[in-house]
Amino acid sequence: MTQHQGQVVLANGIKLPTAGIGEGYIECMKQNGEYQRIKITDVLYVPELKGNLLSVRKLTAKNFVVEFESSVCKITKRNTCVAYATESKGLYELSMSDTVITAKQYDEKNCIHTLYNRFGHCEPEAIKRLVHQATDFHIEPCSAPILCECCIQAKMHRKPFPKKATSTSAEILDLVHSDVCSPMQIATPSGNRYFLMMIDDYSRYTKVYLLKNKSEVPAKVTEYAKYIQTKFNKTPKVIRSDRGGEYTGDNLTRYFRSEGIQVKHSVPYTPQQNGVAERITILLK
Repeated sequence: MTQHQGQVVLANGIKLPTAGIGEGYIECMKQNGEYQRIKITDVLYVPELKGNLLSVRKLTAKNFVVEFESSVCKITKRNTCVAYATESKGLYELSMSDTVITAKQYDEKNCIHTLYNRFGHCEPEAIKRLVHQATDFHIEPCSAPILCECCIQAKMHRKPFPKKATSTSAEILDLVHSDVCSPMQIATPSGNRYFLMMIDDYSRYTKVYLLKNKSEVPAKVTEYAKYIQTKFNKTPKVIRSDRGGEYTGDNLTRYFRSEGIQVKHSVPYTPQQNGVAERITILLK
């Protein structure tokens, strides 16, 4: 297999890079039950593709005849059936032996990229140390850098969150934290399985609303804002919550805009940014 830089476009428009091209052999079953060893050429190696695909266009270009009849596909050459496939879940699968594919490799460099894949994406420096200690093994020089997208994603991390807030509110209702507790296993006598919390950042005054469904959240948040306006003659300046759909609906968004209330949402999968509400949720559980 030789190195090959190209792309394969899937049906949904996603483009997958190719890493090599070569040839191989497959053992296909003919309609009489016998197996025949077939050589396939110009095989593209796509590491991110989990299945093996055979191009009808490539077969016909090499003088094969591909016939589709009902749920059976026959591949013939010079009036001789060399393989056939049966329909399964909308695709035609070749009938092959269990010893499926053997690949013929040629012009393959024993470079750091080859060993990187063989050793399960091991650290390149560790591979070099291993080879350095071996007397009968060497790595051929290669100028191309190793850029493995899978390893980059797997090793990504983020900085730790501060244990204390970097900014605090100066007055009541400058900032209100809100969160909805997930459905409880045991409902209240009235059938409530959720509860909504509204927590003032400055005083930590907490208002809890029992809910039967999450769809009641916009009405309860509106009710809380009106309650605060009547009791303290003030409107919450900022309401912080996660990015749940109950907080991002059109009705609630229009209400916040009409009342001049600023909305802040935490980053997805980052409950630490809404820590005040999250910690109280745990205590109430």
